[in-house]
Amino acid sequence: MVKKYVVFAVPVLVIVLLTFMYPAYRTEGEEHSKKAVRDIDAPPPVSLDAFHPPAAEGGKRIPVYMFRMFEINVPFTGIVVDLFENDLENATANFEAFKAQYQEVSKMVPEWEGQFPMEPVEKLGEALSTGDPGLVMPAVGEVGKVCGRCHHANMVDVQQKYHWKNFHDITIQDPLTNEEHGFAQFKLALNANFIGIDLNLQRLNLQ
Repeated sequence: MVKKYVVFAVPVLVIVLLTFMYPAYRTEGEEHSKKAVRDIDAPPPVSLDAFHPPAAEGGKRIPVYMFRMFEINVPFTGIVVDLFENDLENATANFEAFKAQYQEVSKMVPEWEGQFPMEPVEKLGEALSTGDPGLVMPAVGEVGKVCGRCHHANMVDVQQKYHWKNFHDITIQDPLTNEEHGFAQFKLALNANFIGIDLNLQRLNLQ
């Protein structure tokens, strides 16, 4: 049983990585980013505030929207896993679970609703009904492109707003003087020291 899962684990991981990261749809994603969503300098939709701390879950530090992204990926990837196990029944069950979650997530942020088209999902269901991996996998890839385009357009700004600290608020203790310095000041000093090492080594070589 272990060997069976190992044999299928590698192709499944490769497929998932290609679906979400392969540069084949990168240009398409870039074009979508230029046209779609919003001005590049505009912040993420205010609707997202309800799904991130401190507003989310009664003030608990739970990034609800991000967790929903993790959750929706489980049945989506499960379609591929079960398909490669020749388990069409569970692959179909995973598809139905994915479709339901996809529709729920599409309504969480009204400003993004147009980025969750149903056509690729319906076509995936049609392909899955044939049980033919040769038809299913391209359909999986088309749904993956929908995810990839939205991530390409929005993920960095969402991470900057909700997941990354404000660097102006970060202080670092100098390991030599034990004094507290601002992050930017410390990085500048670190850079100056690093360049100084390089310059001194070059001078040694010239002697």
